[in-house]
Amino acid sequence: MNNIQLSNDGSGQTHIFTSFPETHQDQPNYQNIDSEQTTSFLDENASTEKTYSIWQIEYYQKYFNINTTDFISRIIGSMVPSFGQNSLLNKIRPNPDLYGPFWITTTLICTIAIGGNIVSFIQNFGQNYTWQTDFHKVTSSAFTIVSYSVIIPAILYVIMRSRQARTEMEFIEILCIYGYSLAIYVPVSLLWLINVSLMQWILVIVAITLSGSVLFLTFWPAISQDQNRNIALSVMSVILILNALLGIGFMLFFFHYPSPGNKESITSSVAAITANNTRV
Repeated sequence: MNNIQLSNDGSGQTHIFTSFPETHQDQPNYQNIDSEQTTSFLDENASTEKTYSIWQIEYYQKYFNINTTDFISRIIGSMVPSFGQNSLLNKIRPNPDLYGPFWITTTLICTIAIGGNIVSFIQNFGQNYTWQTDFHKVTSSAFTIVSYSVIIPAILYVIMRSRQARTEMEFIEILCIYGYSLAIYVPVSLLWLINVSLMQWILVIVAITLSGSVLFLTFWPAISQDQNRNIALSVMSVILILNALLGIGFMLFFFHYPSPGNKESITSSVAAITANNTRV
């Protein structure tokens, strides 16, 4: 540190100052030290973070990390077709989840199977018929819903990968979209308990239209990139047809039963035909 000499003309004495307080530049930069320590801490955490394979349960934990707000927003987006930034694809990015699709498909399996048994019980109530729970409805609904929500997305992903050199959609995103697209059938399956044929058909048309519109608005921008326009239209048509067949199949197989008047006429017709054949 530099010495400063000050002279006093009155006394002729010279005072030399050799000690001064530390300036701001001489003090250590604690902010930089804290920043360096934080960076070092994050680097250590990143280096110690484990990586998991797809065969480990821990690998799928990140796909179940979703809050209630995002979950509700995605359900609404799967029921209300929207364009642009409000589309379902933009709602699930950049964090596609499996939490919603898992619980939606599980709930739908239960409502379809239980609802189908309730309708069957109502139709046969008061008749000389011993009603039993049809557990085949559970296995049938589970097989149909799981096949539709898993196998179809896998096939679609393979087609999109093979037909396009680059695609912005990952398999987990397609799986997530298909899972959420089934959400509309949960409330509709409860309304199908009202055994009014016209109302059931109106409900299935509404469900198919809303679900199909969401699928079209989500997948068509990516599918339309195919250079072969006919193939793009064919793939999109198959997606919409399968969606329509799913909704119609739910209603006809699990919930639609002939009215008592029609059932009696059918029974009497079958009895008459059987009697005629016996006479012959």
